[in-house]
Amino acid sequence: MVLDALLICHRKPLMHPSPRWLANHIEHWGEKAVRADICNLVMSGHIIGIERVLGSAAFRYQLADCDCTYCTSRPS
Repeated sequence: MVLDALLICHRKPLMHPSPRWLANHIEHWGEKAVRADICNLVMSGHIIGIERVLGSAAFRYQLADCDCTYCTSRPS
């Protein structure tokens, strides 16, 4: 569910949601569970890059299966 939400956010509005935002928008999940799932997605190769930035979305995720401008323009 987290990967699906990240893909949806990347493709339409090019949004980089925080774990807290994801937890608030995915049913029955807490922020710790979302963070654990993000770690699992990194280990499984679905998230191939994480960029630390300033602002409300402190991390930006580069997704292996995403064709948005952010994911395709960054080296993996």
